[in-house]
Amino acid sequence: MMGYYRIALIFSSLLVTFASSKEYVPVLLLGSIESPSNGISVSALSKLAGDEFKDYLVKMVHNNEDTTRPPVLLVFAEESLSVEDFSWANVGDYGVYPRLMNITRPSNSVFLPAVHQPLKALEGLTGSGFKWIKYTPTQILMTITAGKDKVLPKVDQDVKGIIVYIDLEDANPTEDRPDMLRRHDTLIVDTFEKLRGDRELIVVYAANHSSWYDTEGEEFAMNILESEDEDYVRERRSSARRLLAEADEKADDNPVIYTTGKDILVYSNSFPVFYNNSDSPGIVLNKPPIVSLDTRPNGSTSIRLNFPVQGLAIGMHFEMSTRSYWNLKYMDLSILNVTDKKVILKPSMVIEAPRRFSYHCAQPISFTNTTEAYKIVFNGMQVQAFMEDAKMTFGDGYDCVYFFTAAIWSGLFVTFLLGLILTWGLSMIMSIRTMDRFDDPKGKTITIGAAE
Repeated sequence: MMGYYRIALIFSSLLVTFASSKEYVPVLLLGSIESPSNGISVSALSKLAGDEFKDYLVKMVHNNEDTTRPPVLLVFAEESLSVEDFSWANVGDYGVYPRLMNITRPSNSVFLPAVHQPLKALEGLTGSGFKWIKYTPTQILMTITAGKDKVLPKVDQDVKGIIVYIDLEDANPTEDRPDMLRRHDTLIVDTFEKLRGDRELIVVYAANHSSWYDTEGEEFAMNILESEDEDYVRERRSSARRLLAEADEKADDNPVIYTTGKDILVYSNSFPVFYNNSDSPGIVLNKPPIVSLDTRPNGSTSIRLNFPVQGLAIGMHFEMSTRSYWNLKYMDLSILNVTDKKVILKPSMVIEAPRRFSYHCAQPISFTNTTEAYKIVFNGMQVQAFMEDAKMTFGDGYDCVYFFTAAIWSGLFVTFLLGLILTWGLSMIMSIRTMDRFDDPKGKTITIGAAE
């Protein structure tokens, strides 16, 4: 009897686990016109299934009559999001979405606190006549700079809408979560303001996962399996909540090594950071790149790093001089799926070393293009090209800070100057001659010749 009871309890706990595995994430809808819901009301406390959310969006845009300018769903996808993110504020009552809060009103926005997998539901709109376009944060900023018409392509008359999907998976290891969300807040509002105008625009701000999940069902099932006490299995255990991202919180702090397996080896203390202008926050290139080697007949070689997630590709070009010094002349930058033009980035300092030596610099090294306002920064960079060691290990370091630094030269100069003054003073003191004869008032007057 007890065995059947235990099986029933385990089966019930598995049902609880299955029910709790459904992730509901909040969704913010922001329209470019008043009353974006078109009279469709949704309870703030209700939970929407994915299909219900998809039907809700279709109803929001079904009244569009201009087939030449279909509505646009501007989707910003976080990796994780929760209702607490929208209500969080620091001691000074400063939240993470200050700009969104300034432009959202009851007449142009809808907040849905619990939607089951909304981003997967959006993928189903492609079968309802919606055209799908995906960008990274870097690509959308670059495309908007090139012109609003570059973001929204021409479509056929049977297209009911355009989905512009922007993946916000660009966490920076040097910033905490509130700073990252504030940076995304700026990106969302800037993109919304630049694209709104001659057609209906609806911002969909959602996430792939909830920032929190309930482990009650899983913990309860484990307690049943581990216990032999019949009274204990009837006891409900307390629930716990933990962040999904805690396990990988420090994963981006590890140093990175880029290598083609031969010839070139690149190391950095942290992930490189890309800046598309002097005022914008940096985009961390923290995803594994596709690495390739390019060797040319003129003796130069280069390593190419393709970052498809961030939409960037960079190439480091090395040359060997006649005096057996290799140097990193420049770096080229390409924005994937936006333009085939390669932008040349120059290093902030001369990067060179003798053959079989590596170049190392603990200071940040930036590769910049002042015309396009692009910059890529490496921290604690060490690099070596034209390697002959099959083990691919760095040779002796040729440091960017030379042995005689400016501080050392200044100290030596001041020491030399003080030593010179001291020597001159001692020579003057030693040249003083005291009197060796004295006048006797009772004797003959002393006569001193010119030679003395």
